[in-house]
Amino acid sequence: MRAPLPILLALALIPGACQVCPPATKALVLAPNFQNAELAGQSFFAAMSCDDAGAEYRCLGEPLKDRYGATLDLYLLARPQIREDIGTTAGQAWRLKPLRMEQAEPGTLIWWGIGAREIVGLVMLPQYFYDVTESDGRRTGSILEQSPDALLQLEGRHLILDLADPALRSLGRNPDISDFHLGTEWKIADFRSPEE
Repeated sequence: MRAPLPILLALALIPGACQVCPPATKALVLAPNFQNAELAGQSFFAAMSCDDAGAEYRCLGEPLKDRYGATLDLYLLARPQIREDIGTTAGQAWRLKPLRMEQAEPGTLIWWGIGAREIVGLVMLPQYFYDVTESDGRRTGSILEQSPDALLQLEGRHLILDLADPALRSLGRNPDISDFHLGTEWKIADFRSPEE
């Protein structure tokens, strides 16, 4: 994965303090929140602060991963260089606060910084998904190409879901479904530097 060097260098300018991951930050790493763009950004910076590569990777959206061909393996290989570029202040990324939000191609751009100084921009996109859990605990799910509202129709008192996905074949003819979840998570689609 190609590291956005201007962003990484900008993050290195975050004023330092002790390298301890605060309890609230650690809690956000253990239970990231992708309900909206701002919380998803906070989850990414919390993971960076707590040096949790897997949690950082979960914050990246599918379009970003596709663009760079970034599997978790490749991210892990590139990560030491990324953290070196950021410097010892990567542990302080939790201190970044959202300063302003604007619409940008292809989504919502949130500028993060310290005080009034913008350090990094995260382009955030909603990512749609579904999960099916069978009574025996097996799970099937996938990322959706379109918003869930495009898949739903209301006919009288019935809400009909028109979902065509090859992954559903694994359910068999008469699955015993114990849980179904259709949702939206906000993920990082791109990085911006204040100089762009």
